Amino acid sequence: MLDEDIPMNDNLSIILLEYEKLKEEQISRISTRDSLIYITLGIFGAIFSFSVLNNQYLYSLLIIPVVSFVLGWVYITNDEKISNIGKYIREDLFKAIKEEAPNIKDDYLLHWEIKHRSDELRIFRKITQFFVDLTTFSASSFASIAIFMMYSSKVNESSLYIIYIDGILCFFITMLILFHADFKKSEPSSHNEQP
Repeated sequence: MLDEDIPMNDNLSIILLEYEKLKEEQISRISTRDSLIYITLGIFGAIFSFSVLNNQYLYSLLIIPVVSFVLGWVYITNDEKISNIGKYIREDLFKAIKEEAPNIKDDYLLHWEIKHRSDELRIFRKITQFFVDLTTFSASSFASIAIFMMYSSKVNESSLYIIYIDGILCFFITMLILFHADFKKSEPSSHNEQP
């Protein structure tokens, strides 16, 4: 990232170490976040398969909204931290590095942190990701409740309470996904803006 001609001082070394540690955390969180999609689909597939074997297992469908809420919450939390780390690197660490090494050209400093967010397909990817998240964590939960209601021979009072709670969890995870969605085109960082 830095040329050998740029003198290193303790402050710059600490800033670069922070950058490395933040990138490690970001990579770890990306891995966790992406794995949660596969884990969620695997769990839901197993529950759906189990529940269609026999009508007496239909109640297992009511577990899906609870699992979806928990895994969806962890997914969104990780995604938010990934974005926050990236923003911190682009804004705060950039300024700190510039203060310690003012001779570095702005166009090369942390260039990837800006470049990968400003391509033409970013909005399309964000919209697609929104629908994937909605389908994975929200629609599958609502579907499990609907399937239970359609195929259950009798819905007693205790199962109605569970359905009510499941419905609230479905609503909350849907709202979390909606509030977390970011459909804006990434604005250039202040150090790359053209006059």
